[in-house]
Amino acid sequence: RKRACCEASSSGVKRLTITLVAGATVGIAGLAPVEDLLLGVLYVLVAAVLVWVPVTVYLVAGERAAGWVDAAQSWLTANERRITFVSTLLFGFLLTTDALVRLV
Repeated sequence: RKRACCEASSSGVKRLTITLVAGATVGIAGLAPVEDLLLGVLYVLVAAVLVWVPVTVYLVAGERAAGWVDAAQSWLTANERRITFVSTLLFGFLLTTDALVRLV
């Protein structure tokens, strides 16, 4: 099993990579400066919500939150293949649709 420090650093690398890709995508999109700023603010807000919602739930619910997390983790583990299939299918559909729209 990985050590906690290794898990934290690998998830930090993943977050950094996602942030760099998002920033590069916005940068090459050729948007107006106001749109760039709004997308940056939106990205920060979404990132903050993804951190603070679970923290707030834990602070409000206390030990009950641990049971919810365990149940959610069990469900995700049991349905991992289905979730992967559906998300891959959805992203493939979105990318294909975008490509076809750009061709027209």
